[in-house]
Parts: sequence; structure tokens; C-alpha cells
Amino acid sequence: RNSNDFAKGMREIDQQSRSYYLFGFSISDVERNGKFRDVEVKVDRPGAKVVARKGYYAPSDEPEKPLGEDELNPEIRTALDSPFETDSIPLRLASYVLGPAEKGSTVLLVADIDPRGLAFEQKGDRYEDALGTYVLVSSRDTGERFHEERDLELSLPSQVRSRLDKTWIPQIRSFELAPGTYQARFLVRDRQSQKVGTVYHEFDVPEPNDLRVSTPMLTDVLQPGPGGEGAPPRPMPLARDTFAPGRTVYYAFSILGAEHGPGAPPRVVAGYRVETIDGTVVATQPGTPVSPGPNGELSQMYALNLTGVTPGDYILVLSVRDNVAGKTLEPYDPFRVATGPGARQGRAASYREPSGCDRGRRSGRLGPAVDPGPDERRGEARARAAVAARPQQRP
Repeated sequence: RNSNDFAKGMREIDQQSRSYYLFGFSISDVERNGKFRDVEVKVDRPGAKVVARKGYYAPSDEPEKPLGEDELNPEIRTALDSPFETDSIPLRLASYVLGPAEKGSTVLLVADIDPRGLAFEQKGDRYEDALGTYVLVSSRDTGERFHEERDLELSLPSQVRSRLDKTWIPQIRSFELAPGTYQARFLVRDRQSQKVGTVYHEFDVPEPNDLRVSTPMLTDVLQPGPGGEGAPPRPMPLARDTFAPGRTVYYAFSILGAEHGPGAPPRVVAGYRVETIDGTVVATQPGTPVSPGPNGELSQMYALNLTGVTPGDYILVLSVRDNVAGKTLEPYDPFRVATGPGARQGRAASYREPSGCDRGRRSGRLGPAVDPGPDERRGEARARAAVAARPQQRP
């Protein structure tokens, strides 16, 4: 979805989810060998595109054999290929399209696992469990698939488990993907209870030479920066989009594909505004020049203080102008200010599609996070003043 055209994106979502067909069939002479059997779905309507499973695994009476390095358990493969989500273990999933890579662009898939859906075994003052996690990324253009499997051993002190009940357990996977449209599926299997949770998410990887904004990171969590002790912290990508009143939220992004003037660096201006769902502007940060970093990168980070902000749904609209090319982008990110644990459940972050020819909030090479300067601090003050002067009611 192109976040610069909200109406078009909503039409596409409506069209894709309006209806689907569910076929069932039985085979009386199937050979029970556990092998994958191809299934091809055809329609007689010219120009129609079929999105369906590629096949299924036959049952097997043979003893289970060790899987190869690039093979998935047939039961896991079936769950990953299913068109339906499984919510026995609640999950969230979001994507961040970063900067250029050898095969196209680096893409981070960020998932959250709700520990309240896991079968922990208490041993002393710790809670232990073992999870299998699986990621399958499929290209809707070429049919090419990428997968990654990891085991996760959990041994959590009681205070850590209590904290993760609110924030959930984060998992991050990295892929290099060519331009195109993709669907990602994330699956978690609790090895003690055998419960399974799945969630899916679609995203676009843009052409590398287009003017675009990396998927911005909208986050209230900072992580240690590279360089060891004393290095400035960096924002951590999240799969949630809900933040508690009083938190400081960071909005970090990189600008890619900006044109250079004759013998001069790019001239890019960036700013933002925060709106309620009904379009009322409650905060603004006027556009200011984005200075190139040490390696020529164009990166920016804003800080928004949510102190005094009325709980409800908001939209952060970023404005980026390339003064050399005369082009402007306005990607946006919905977010929610709410009390209570965690964030929206299920696929709350899934609609955050690439913004400005790419998903709405993600980041290429962010560079080191820095303490917001005077302009950002003035923006925070304006945000608090605007919200205090105009209390908002959640729609």
C-alpha cells in the first residue's frame, strides 16, 4: 500500500478481503509417504490472478526422519501455508523496509509474542518454556519463498515475566528482498502445550532509486548504540503502535533517493504534524533542513512527549520535500495513546504499509540516535500546549 494515498489503500484492502473461496476435496488412493503434493487452482476468467496454497503434505506411516537444514516440519509448513490465522498464542507483526542491500533492500520483520498465551512451568522463582518460531516470506510477484526457523528457550524471573505481560516478547528477523509485494507469516509453537499461533502481514519493497522514506520507527524504547558504553542510544523497532500517556515517543527515519545539486549535497526539508482521526491538528513541527550525516545519510529523529495527551487515536503525518527534485512526500503513521497493558491485539501493526513509495514507518541506516535539539523540544512544547488547549475525545 502506498501511504501517500489513503483512499486508494483502503479500497485495495476492501477489495482483497471482500471474499474468498474455500475448496475441499478427498483423495481415496493417496500414497501415505509424507511427500509434498502440488495443487494448482485455475479460473476461466481472463486476466484473473489466483492467490492460493501451492499444495499440501500427504500423511505418512514412515518413521519421522531428521529434517534437512532448509526443510520445515510438514505440520509447521501446513500452518504457515494456511489462509487463516491461529490465535491460540496472540501475536503482532510489522515490517520495516530499510536502506539498499545487495539483493534489493534490507527488511526487518518485528514480531511480538504474548507470554500470557504460553504454558510456562514455574521452577523456583523462574518461569520456563521452549518455543519454536518460524517465519515464511513469500513474493506475490514471483512466488519465491524465504523462511527462517529458530528455537527460543525462555527462563524468566517473575518480575521480567510481569513486565513482558505488558510489552510482550519481541522477535526480530532480517531479510534482503528485491522490489515487489510480499506476504510474511510468523508462527510460534509452544513445545510444552503444543499450542500454535500464526499471524500474517503484507508489505511492499520499493524500487531502490525512487525518492522514499524508510519505514519510520515509532517507538518508546531505546536500545544501546554501537560503540559500547557512552554511545548514544538508538530507537528500537516495535510491532505495537499504542503508547501510554506520559511516555516519550521517538519517530526516526531516513530519506533515500534524494537528488544532489550540481556539486552540492541534497537539500531536503522535513517536518510533521499530529492529527486526530477527524483531521484536527493538535501538534506541528515546521519543516527544517535535514543535514547529511558523516557518510552522507539523511536521517532524522523527533521526540514527542505524551504528557497531558488525551487517550485516543492519532495520525502522525510526516512531510518531506526534496528541494532539488521538487518532490514532496507525506507518509503517515496511525498510533494510539491508551492506558492499560500492551497495545492493540492481533494484527494491529499490519496496516502500516510502506510510506512515501514504501511502508509508513521504518528506517534505513538511522545512524546514532541523538538528544532532540531546540527545534524538536519546541515541537514537544507545542504538542503539549495544543493538546492541553483542545482536549480530544476518542472517536
